[in-house]
Amino acid sequence: MTLLQTHNLDAYYLDFQALYGVSISLDAGQIVAIIGPNGAGKTTLLRSLAGWVPVERGCVTFDDESIGGFAAEKVVALGIASVPEGRRLFHSLSVEENLLMGQESNRSGDWSTDTVFDLFPVLQGLRKRRGSDLSGGEQQMVAIGRALMANPKVLLFDELSLGLAPTIVGDICRTLPVLRDKGVSMIVVEQDVRRALDLSDYVYCILEGKINLEGESNELAFDDVANAFFGV
Repeated sequence: MTLLQTHNLDAYYLDFQALYGVSISLDAGQIVAIIGPNGAGKTTLLRSLAGWVPVERGCVTFDDESIGGFAAEKVVALGIASVPEGRRLFHSLSVEENLLMGQESNRSGDWSTDTVFDLFPVLQGLRKRRGSDLSGGEQQMVAIGRALMANPKVLLFDELSLGLAPTIVGDICRTLPVLRDKGVSMIVVEQDVRRALDLSDYVYCILEGKINLEGESNELAFDDVANAFFGV
């Protein structure tokens, strides 16, 4: 069942057009990867889905409801939460306080500080530590936990592994199947092509604001994906 979909989505920053007729879909229980070089439009796509970039009504549907043009807070309340690039924690707040900020949408569900600590046990011992005192990997775990506290149906990851140590990336990637088993579908922006293919069910490659390759992750040849990534 299709859960989230864009239909010929155009997106702009003032007079600059960043996306051109982008159509993607996410099925319930699916992990979709978005790849492409810097400046291709990946972040703009996620921001359009999250309500941070205004788009025309009808360009985005979620649970068969048109949500294009909805404000970000309404999108979160419907069940789409984001883990933004750079984490964007409240650095003066503790780990626990940052997590509790994710409850602002008041959606009901199973996610709580306790279940987040079960997912990321290292955060349990850091619950009183300020966001500014955490490593990059710890901050990413908090950002994921904060998004989960909104009890989303869909989780949007922008630059999942950027700037993180390989061991931390591995730890985080191993949580994705756990989240799927708990009913969370995901769209993941990822720079590493091999990792994107390994962790996802379906891949879209974006170049200069347009989809230039898509397909089932286990059916796409790595060389074809790499060539699409670089526009070869």
